[in-house]
Amino acid sequence: MKKLMHYLLRCFLFILITAAEYLQLQYSSVPYIREVFRTDVRYLAVNLLIIASVNLLLAVILQSMTISVAVSSVLFTLWAVANYFVIEYHGSPLFPSEFVNAGAAVDVSSGYSLHMNRTILYLLLVFAAEVILVVLLHLLFRGTGIFHLSRLLVRLLLLCACVLGCWLCLYSPYKIKKKTAITFSWSDGIKGFGFGICAVEDAEMALFPYKMPEGYSVQAVPEEPEAKAGRIPADQYPDVILILNETFCDLDIYTDLQPDKDYLADFYGIDNAVYGHAITPREGGGTNNSEYELLTANSLYLIRNSAPFNFVDFSKADNHAVTYFHQLGYDTYAMHYGVPGTYSRNKAYKDMGFDHITLGKDSFSYHGKNGNRSCLDSDNYHDLTDQYEAGGDAPRFMYLLTLQNHVGWEQNEDSLDTVHTGVDFGDLTDDINEYMSTIELSAHAFRKLTEYFETVDRPVIVCMVGDHAPSFIKDLPCGQDYTEEEAAMARRTVPYVIWSNRKLSYPENTGYASMTDLLPLIAESAGLPESAYYRMILTLRDTLPVRTSYGRYRTTEGEIGIFKKSSPYYDLLQKYYYLEYNGLRAGNDYLRDAFLPPVG
Repeated sequence: MKKLMHYLLRCFLFILITAAEYLQLQYSSVPYIREVFRTDVRYLAVNLLIIASVNLLLAVILQSMTISVAVSSVLFTLWAVANYFVIEYHGSPLFPSEFVNAGAAVDVSSGYSLHMNRTILYLLLVFAAEVILVVLLHLLFRGTGIFHLSRLLVRLLLLCACVLGCWLCLYSPYKIKKKTAITFSWSDGIKGFGFGICAVEDAEMALFPYKMPEGYSVQAVPEEPEAKAGRIPADQYPDVILILNETFCDLDIYTDLQPDKDYLADFYGIDNAVYGHAITPREGGGTNNSEYELLTANSLYLIRNSAPFNFVDFSKADNHAVTYFHQLGYDTYAMHYGVPGTYSRNKAYKDMGFDHITLGKDSFSYHGKNGNRSCLDSDNYHDLTDQYEAGGDAPRFMYLLTLQNHVGWEQNEDSLDTVHTGVDFGDLTDDINEYMSTIELSAHAFRKLTEYFETVDRPVIVCMVGDHAPSFIKDLPCGQDYTEEEAAMARRTVPYVIWSNRKLSYPENTGYASMTDLLPLIAESAGLPESAYYRMILTLRDTLPVRTSYGRYRTTEGEIGIFKKSSPYYDLLQKYYYLEYNGLRAGNDYLRDAFLPPVG
């Protein structure tokens, strides 16, 4: 009886440590502690099984239960603290698929204010409780030796039972999780299902990245519309400059800032330009998602993960901008000031086949600052124009991802703010002032860039678009008369501009657009040949200018609907997804010609 009580006490301490580790991850992801305890008890049990499986796996590997929970307590505490700051500054959680960027995250975090606050204090207090529980567990194990065959077998059996329990609850015909946990709102997923379940789902998405559209087969892929020849001869192809501007957003689309000056005056005041609004894949974050949609014209709707560059093999799936422009004889450039390994860009750009790659601050020549903010758009543009002037006779496709607006919005003293909101947003007021002041710099730098290209004697077309709104947009009140769906889309809305130093034939429908539409719009505006895939996107825009990554669409009349079988646009969208999926798979049934522009 004494041995049984001794064993039950060990189990109880193990469960307490497991629960504490789950509590850390969950609390680091939700804004209020009361939200931690609102998860359905069934999902809570599954989350504990997931954490217990990790601890038991460590116990089998390390051959000690005490050492395993000691190690896991440290690891889960570090994960929870990192998760909190990644959410605060990146706008999305530190799920397993993001671990590949851990090194880059440490480097980028140097620009953030990693401060002690109530959340971090609570996480450390829970860790202190874990330490006490680990010490108690150690005292109960003291003198029993590290390795014991019977204990190892017990741990293996318990590990198998936990893994089987997770499988039964998550994937078996008897599963309790009837739907996807991570939809367009990761926070709702964590609140409803728990961090552990969402983390497992994220890891599964990384292993099986693509969603196959219902009814897909290569025979079902539409043959129309056909590719379209260009309107201009090859020796008149314009140079194409594509800029994805970090966190460039017009907040007045969503809320009412009442600024004391028009911080976007330089952006909206450029002659011979057409403006519109693009819908980004994610809300308040997700640069790599926007980058993926922009460069591939593929909707993230068919991607099951939030970091596509980490797992898409671009050496095989070559339906992207670089292949398109190479087919037309372009020389191609990719530029980004940030850490080369972030989102595996060093590999992705190379696999895409960019001819010239400039990655990392050491590869750039200009390093000016605005207060504590470095990597200015104006400096990046200076590097871009230096490379442009060194180019050869071939037309050029130059892609630049900026970094000026990447870090948090408390970098500078208030005295450096040039724009101020007329509304009191509480603790966010200073952040908003710095944000608008920094975006004013971006707008001015872009205007200067167009003035530079006015002076060159080659035809040039420039497109600039923001990658997402700032992460604090979710904390701002909606200042417009929007429905819930309209508000969700407004938080994903960023401005875009297409400009040229020559007269262009702009498409009629340039207002709202999906991020996937911008390269086809550039091709159409410039008179370049258009692939069948680009033609399909442009035709689809005539009815549905917006198709989101989370299964919503917006019609030309402004109606927002859900992509499902009962939708009148289901067949139209399904054909597009069939062709996109064919390009993602890039197997024996790959219809490569559908993604290439006609030449000759």
